[in-house]
Amino acid sequence: MIAGEWAVGLALRARSQQAAPLMQMALFLAFFLSTAQMPLELLTGWVYQVARLNPMTNVLALARQGFLGEVTWDETWPGLVALAGMIVVLGVFAYRGLKKIVP
Repeated sequence: MIAGEWAVGLALRARSQQAAPLMQMALFLAFFLSTAQMPLELLTGWVYQVARLNPMTNVLALARQGFLGEVTWDETWPGLVALAGMIVVLGVFAYRGLKKIVP
């Protein structure tokens, strides 16, 4: 849903296929600069700081906790808040792009 809202928002603003690489690159960076590749404890330098603040880190922790151990509320709520926040923000982004086309 988040990727769809991002893609729709960009497509409605660009009105051409030239926005497709930007859609993909933003999603790639969101995952690459999170804990998708390596646990947060093993990251160092600026990558650690970016991954710590990246909301996708919390979403990935939410998705992994059932596979890696016990499901706890302390690890669940940050992922749910990150998902809800991204859905709202990118939903508004897509809606405002639609309103520019359809008055």
